[in-house]
Amino acid sequence: MANIDFNQLARPQLAILRQSFIAAYQRDELNSLLVSKGFGPLGNYTRSSSFPNQIVDLIENFTRKGIMNNLLGHILEHKSVAPSVRDLTQKLALTRPDPALARAIDLEQLVLDSGFADLNHWAGSLVKLATRVCRLAYLLDGERASGTGFLVGTDLVLTSFSVIEPLIQRGIGPAEMKCHFGLAELTLRVEEFRLIDAQRGFALIRISSKAGESKVGDEKRGWIDLPSSSLPLKAGEVVFILQSPHGKPLSMSTGLVKASPSSTRIRYEAATEKGASGSLVISMGLEPIGLHQSTDAIPLSELRIWLGDRDSNPDKQSQSLLSYR
Repeated sequence: MANIDFNQLARPQLAILRQSFIAAYQRDELNSLLVSKGFGPLGNYTRSSSFPNQIVDLIENFTRKGIMNNLLGHILEHKSVAPSVRDLTQKLALTRPDPALARAIDLEQLVLDSGFADLNHWAGSLVKLATRVCRLAYLLDGERASGTGFLVGTDLVLTSFSVIEPLIQRGIGPAEMKCHFGLAELTLRVEEFRLIDAQRGFALIRISSKAGESKVGDEKRGWIDLPSSSLPLKAGEVVFILQSPHGKPLSMSTGLVKASPSSTRIRYEAATEKGASGSLVISMGLEPIGLHQSTDAIPLSELRIWLGDRDSNPDKQSQSLLSYR
């Protein structure tokens, strides 16, 4: 995950930071931390009697003075197991605004409109989804190449056909490819190109371990359930692409739907990067909806039809996903 300069946070990130502080601390506990670390009492930074407003003033003061990195370092250490803080860096990295759309989109309001209590809860759910997204990397003619994929079973990764096409064309086997889950620092071998559909543009690969059953923190990583029906989308709606760009940390790109999706394509405008093919496309409400290609996405509901309905038993998922029809 990318390093974050906490002194340069955008408005949505500041909202997440504020909500994380409020959830993690009582006033007296935060005051004690500030004093013990040499920052002085909370009252030095605010005149408000409301704790939420005191947090706002504290963040504004530390940001203005350029010392927010210092404070956050102490808080991340002090509250390393607190649910609102332990994945704070990942939340802030993923919600870095897209410069092209930052002014046009009020992320906090859209999150509230989608039914989430606040941005912090939304970002926490986003991070959990992101732990299921991976970079698929290999060497090709001495150069590093990569794409993105995501878990759809305990040991099955779905990606775009274009990601593995150069290997197929050269007769190179799956053993030359690695699967890296960046949010949990887990790297696995690719065991098998299990199912390839060049015409429809997707590939299903098997990795060397049941990553979907592994723990991320104290929770099981899990996988993406392919939806049985498509989500109704309208032109102008916001979608997000969880991508693992070539040579960069996992990130999120924002897109705007161009027109009502067809049964076989979701079309949107998004500034994705090289290596984004195979990314997971999600809705504003964090529902998984598509497999990203170069300029659009295959609806996951269509992929479910093509692959066959999944069995609810994890031990049978690999087999049931291959019921191609």
